Amino acid sequence: HNVNAQCTAVVVYFLQKEDKNVQQPPPKKARKEAESVRLRHILVKHRECGQPFDPVRNRPVTRSRDEAETVLRRALRELSAEAKTIKLPADVGKAKLAAAALQPTPKYTALCKELSECTTAQKGGGMMGDLGWLSQDQLTRFGPSFAETAKALGVGQWSDLAGSDQGIHLLQRIA
Repeated sequence: HNVNAQCTAVVVYFLQKEDKNVQQPPPKKARKEAESVRLRHILVKHRECGQPFDPVRNRPVTRSRDEAETVLRRALRELSAEAKTIKLPADVGKAKLAAAALQPTPKYTALCKELSECTTAQKGGGMMGDLGWLSQDQLTRFGPSFAETAKALGVGQWSDLAGSDQGIHLLQRIA
């Protein structure tokens, strides 16, 4: 029997710690959702919308909702086709991608001028069709489907058609 031999026992207890930090992640996530998004859009009105009047061309809007949707579906096809032709270098970073999204493409500029019935279409250059930064509250004022569509977009991505009281929108998240 060796007198120098030692025996060590370690007992570890895992106690549930009432840590305030454990409660932090959900509010953080909720706050991220509440962040604002920056959007540009093309708005096409129809006779059933809140104000069936085109402020850009100063005339009443008489088209049906279906006709408005057809106009925007064509625009979306053209924008999608253009997006496929834009080649960004493979090593392009997120910052460059975000910067690229801020600049409207030639196709968007042309379609916005031609189709949009929102006064933002009259803004110059990179601001054309820009709705600016919209908070969750502001998005919700456009209506639930508009808000959901906007929230689901990645930067640079075009939405499917989104309805609001103003008419039908094609949205692009730019930041």
